[in-house]
Amino acid sequence: MTTYQIVLNRIQHMRARLTASDPGLTRLITTTKATLSVMTSVFFVSALLALLDQGSLTVSIFAGAMGLLGVLVVFDDTRFKKQVTTALLPISAAISITAGAFLSQYPHASDVVILIPIFSAFYFSKFGSRYFSISMVSFISIYFSSILGVPFQDVPWFYLSILVGIGFAYLYNFIIIRDQPNVTLKRSLRSFHVQINLLFNLIGSYVSSSDQERQRKALKRELDYNAERLNEYAQKVSSQLSNVHPEEIWPGVTKEQLRIYLFDASMLIETLLPTMDDLLKDGAFQNESLQRTTATLLQAIRDIRALRHIDSEQQIQAAERRLEEFKQLTIETQLDSETFFLFNRLITMCEHVFANVRTLQALRTQAIEVKDRDNMEEDTSAEEEDDQEGKDSRMEPTTKKAIQAVAAGSVSIVLGYILTPSQQYWILLTAFIIFMGTDTVGRTFLKAVERTIGTVFGAIIGFVIAQFVYGHTYVEIGLIFLCIFMAFYFLPISYSFMMFWITMMVAMLYDLLLGGITWGVLGARVVDTIVGAALALAAAAYILPKKTQEKVSETTLDYFSHLNKLLNGTLQQLKGDPEPLDLTEKTFEMDETLSQLRTDAESMRKTPGATTRTRIEGWITRIATLNYYAKHLLTPTAEIDDQLQAVIDQLNEYINDNIDTIQLLLKDERSHAVVWDVEVLPSHMAYFNDYENNERKLTDSYHHFYYIRLINQTLVSFATDLGAQTERTSV
Repeated sequence: MTTYQIVLNRIQHMRARLTASDPGLTRLITTTKATLSVMTSVFFVSALLALLDQGSLTVSIFAGAMGLLGVLVVFDDTRFKKQVTTALLPISAAISITAGAFLSQYPHASDVVILIPIFSAFYFSKFGSRYFSISMVSFISIYFSSILGVPFQDVPWFYLSILVGIGFAYLYNFIIIRDQPNVTLKRSLRSFHVQINLLFNLIGSYVSSSDQERQRKALKRELDYNAERLNEYAQKVSSQLSNVHPEEIWPGVTKEQLRIYLFDASMLIETLLPTMDDLLKDGAFQNESLQRTTATLLQAIRDIRALRHIDSEQQIQAAERRLEEFKQLTIETQLDSETFFLFNRLITMCEHVFANVRTLQALRTQAIEVKDRDNMEEDTSAEEEDDQEGKDSRMEPTTKKAIQAVAAGSVSIVLGYILTPSQQYWILLTAFIIFMGTDTVGRTFLKAVERTIGTVFGAIIGFVIAQFVYGHTYVEIGLIFLCIFMAFYFLPISYSFMMFWITMMVAMLYDLLLGGITWGVLGARVVDTIVGAALALAAAAYILPKKTQEKVSETTLDYFSHLNKLLNGTLQQLKGDPEPLDLTEKTFEMDETLSQLRTDAESMRKTPGATTRTRIEGWITRIATLNYYAKHLLTPTAEIDDQLQAVIDQLNEYINDNIDTIQLLLKDERSHAVVWDVEVLPSHMAYFNDYENNERKLTDSYHHFYYIRLINQTLVSFATDLGAQTERTSV
């Protein structure tokens, strides 16, 4: 391979990684819209003011702020709702900028009024995200008018900046770079495929690194990380299916079939990883023939272009030939029962994936041949969901958050006048933003720390850069736009990194607005950030607090509810009963809940206390294990005979009882509880141990029995950790 080819391959690899890191390019598109909205708003208002011989830079900056908010604070779930919310933002901004300018002549009047949108943002968000958007714009408008001391006679110019800023936001959001769900789905699926290909390459490298311990461990860490990312991409694509019709992109492919395709591909990877790991540990790849056959099988599977090409028959046939070679070698190789089972499980998954790809290809071909289908459209009228959650006597989370925010905000204003009277709302702004997106003491603590770290480093570097570009207005403006783009592009990845860029932007803005930035100004910014973060944390911890453990328990309860439905649905399906729910969609819901659990428990996992950290890590590990086992129940099987069905039914009864017990323990509704540790009778185990003469029965039937048993063992371990007693029984 030439140097040119190596460099080209490396560039293509990096491009693929970047594409996969932003499924559907949603972050890039949203950030681009926001940055362009800010730029055009500022330039348009600046040009208009210059034409009218008006020199107010603050009006232009405010237009940019409105352009930014018009893109980033609208969270409604349909295009029409987003348009309505965007149309309401100018009204909120105009009323607030007027009130801020008018009340500035009355001492401390704006100090009281600015707390109103803070309370409203959290309290009324229970009725929909629109109320948060309107309140957020109101808060920023009052904040801006108070900080810069907007004269009441200049308010009409700010009306102009509001209309321009929100107008450009509307233009970019709904006309120029409007959301295209079908295009986003296609891009997201492309990212999913890129991630799968990357994993196949890594697995191939992992297999060939059997003699290099250090390299193998590094590859294993990378494999685990990328497998988790693949699961996230599958969740993201699945969540997009509620707003699109895959038939419009891939004729003949329904939402359900696409979900099954995503699930099968993800499960193939999840089955491959432990199989390859076990084979490496057993030294199986010392056999060059097995290593070579495995590598060619991986390459053949990787080459299948399921949804990317109409005809994949030749690729499937090649993969099937490699699978037959692989199957024959596993029979010839001496393996223990567990590894033998994993191999058969992997073979079954491959066969199922190949069959599913053939089905998709047939459906696409048939749909393309039927011309009439090209003109068929489904009624896509939006469904209004009436969220009528059962209310209890406890205070709602939004009300708690509103009270906490107002309490912290009131103290912030007082301290603002004491510490930095010229910028009295800096502390308030920090406290308010930290409350956004945090619902536990632990999450508030993490966000406070991340904001402080980002602000400190951003202040230092921003000050240094500002010294170099002082006096070069256009360079500073360019850097401000760069900071805006970088801040919001990386926001979903790292809040600290986002705050780093925001603080750099503030340094540039102060250089422009105040004619220079000093260490004193940036030092005050850092101090105010630390104080605001501390106030937010104190309010979250001592005023109607919600502890992290409480939130973790609630999310865990949700997970076990999904798990119970999946298990019961799977058993009904095995009996031949009508399928009660979309089991594939249920697995994605379980994945999402597990991801949420990891997020909720993040502060506990980072706590200095070794005991607490170890306990929550064990908690999450067990639930992740349950998730892995449960998803293996969804693959189709051969007909289950009566003997096996009776055993599975008995196991399922004990599992249901164990899940009920765990849920009661999580709710603290039972202090003494018993869970069932089920032992399978030797006569039943012997039924499956004839590997040589009963391979297909082992593959098609035993895996349900195998994973249901593992699920119950994990449930018993989890319940015991919660304080339950164990009783042994047998089936």
